[in-house]
Amino acid sequence: MSDVDIARLDAALMDVFGEAVSYTPSGGSPVSIVAMFQEASEEITFNELDVEINGPTLCVLLEDIADPTTADLVTARGVDHRVKNIIRDEGAFSFLVLEEV
Repeated sequence: MSDVDIARLDAALMDVFGEAVSYTPSGGSPVSIVAMFQEASEEITFNELDVEINGPTLCVLLEDIADPTTADLVTARGVDHRVKNIIRDEGAFSFLVLEEV
C-alpha cells in the first residue's frame, strides 16, 4: 500500500468515525476539526504495545494538529477539556489524553 493510499484510508476513517470538535491551541484561536472522541477508557496499540487509557481521548490526524501541547483546549460534545498527555503514533495520528476543566 502506498503512502497516498494510507493517507486516503486515514481520512476515510476520520470521515466515518470522527465528529466535529473545537480545538484551541495555546495562545491561538479555536478551530473546528474532525476527530474521533472517546469519552470512556480505551485500549490502543502503540508501537506494538497495548496501552489502556482511563478517561476521555481524542484521536486526531497530524495534518489537522501538527504540534499539540498540554496547554491546548478541546471542546467535545459541549464539554471543555485540557490536553493532559499526547501519544504520537508512527503514522498519521496522535492520541490526546484529555481531562475535563
